[in-house]
Amino acid sequence: MPLDITESLDWRDGLPIPQWDIVESWIESRCAPAERASAWTSASRQWLGELGPALGFDGGDDAGDSSYEQIESPHFLALVPRGDPWGRRLLPFAERCRAALLATLQGIARFDAQGKQVVLVLRDIDDYYRYVSLYYDDGEHGGSAGLHIREGRPHVVLQGADAIERESTLAHELTHAGLMHLSMPQWLE
Repeated sequence: MPLDITESLDWRDGLPIPQWDIVESWIESRCAPAERASAWTSASRQWLGELGPALGFDGGDDAGDSSYEQIESPHFLALVPRGDPWGRRLLPFAERCRAALLATLQGIARFDAQGKQVVLVLRDIDDYYRYVSLYYDDGEHGGSAGLHIREGRPHVVLQGADAIERESTLAHELTHAGLMHLSMPQWLE
């Protein structure tokens, strides 16, 4: 039976957050070790397939339409604004960052996520803060252009229209992803 994460989705503020512990149990119990990375990527694709339309929903009649699309590379799976020219350059840049981190921090940096690393590029500050608020308590928080979210399935979230800012933020957040296994304070990373 193929993996279907639909029943494991927890909907908060109209956005799907998978119960990753349930997904992990399913994958660990039903997939051979050699199949697990593929199963994790499939689960992530399904999640982004639900998240894109939920973020893109503007209350109109086309609730199934999305202003987001999924793109993939050998190590990354991303949700990007549809038609954003930087979105197509994102993954080659992410692959170069990953390679540079592994070479520069040889024996230190490690990308442990099973399956592909997920990156969300949200089209505006409203979508960004709506999404990241799912992972942070109410209260005062500083502004940001990106985050490496470690809860559940670790992933990177970016916002901002400036391509140079997005690239430097992505490089910064991928550094967090590559050093996460060391359990250091994030400020030290």
